Amino acid sequence: MEYEEFTIVRVNGWRISLMPYSRRWQRAFALLGVRVTFDGLIRRALLIIAIVVVPISSFAGEPSPFVGEDAAEAYASYTNTGEVGNKQWGDPCFLNVGQPMERLTESQCLPKAGAKHTVILWGDSSLAMYAGDLNASFARAGYSMGQLTASGCPPVIGFQSADRPMCQAINERFMKLIALSRPTLVIMSNECCYNETLTAGGLLKTIEFLRNNGSRVVFLGGHPQFGVDAKLLMADRARKMDPRATITVGENARLQQIVQVESQVKNIIDSVPAGGPSVRYVSIVSTVCPNQTCVLAADGIPYYMDEVHVSPLGSREHVQRFFSLLLR
Repeated sequence: MEYEEFTIVRVNGWRISLMPYSRRWQRAFALLGVRVTFDGLIRRALLIIAIVVVPISSFAGEPSPFVGEDAAEAYASYTNTGEVGNKQWGDPCFLNVGQPMERLTESQCLPKAGAKHTVILWGDSSLAMYAGDLNASFARAGYSMGQLTASGCPPVIGFQSADRPMCQAINERFMKLIALSRPTLVIMSNECCYNETLTAGGLLKTIEFLRNNGSRVVFLGGHPQFGVDAKLLMADRARKMDPRATITVGENARLQQIVQVESQVKNIIDSVPAGGPSVRYVSIVSTVCPNQTCVLAADGIPYYMDEVHVSPLGSREHVQRFFSLLLR
């Protein structure tokens, strides 16, 4: 039996051996009016690889090759402003530095009067950044949502800060609105959930106030932080032709600190006496970073705007992961 020569072809790291091709088979194809050449077989093999093998590789979860200078520039210049940003952050129910409390109105920022199930978000920017997606998720669950959030102001009775001198007055205003609204559920959260104010008892006093007001309480803590601007980290990787879009707790000191310290807040929550409305702690980092691996970007779009705050994509992905835990 006579055979054509065969070759080994390498395509994107794949080693393909083409089987010997018999002239007898070539004559058989000719009887059917089909002429197949050796070159034709190579083309067909490559076509099969392109159509079948490459998509399978993508579905297997391999990182997308968003690398190079163009990708680096896209990461570094990514921003979230205008209508998209306002919707994500629940404008006007988030007070930025220097904005007057009058900007936050009862008609816009409290749950609808008469709603059967109501929830209020009370915290700083690390909670406000999820407001748009939380509002949509709570609406689907039958809740009317309100939002009382301010930059750098933890939801803690008596909190004072030289950097945010208005926080105490803002929180007093928020507490009056919460007492007026009497929500079914209050979601508390802040970036620095482990400062002296919390460990000194301010958090327990705040939780006691909310429970006496008839509200269940969930403290949403453990926000992923990286010690650097996450989108600039992705830009640096792109310049180095590094396609990785994740970071592990083991390789980032700030993430390690978050994981270690959030247990202190959980211990405070667990110390709340039984009886009355429930109080629970929900860890974001444990939920959105399975196996202690956090996603930084997907398809060239960053999950984070900076060291702490998520992008619209990051908000959507995170809320999808932790929302069900808020209602348990």
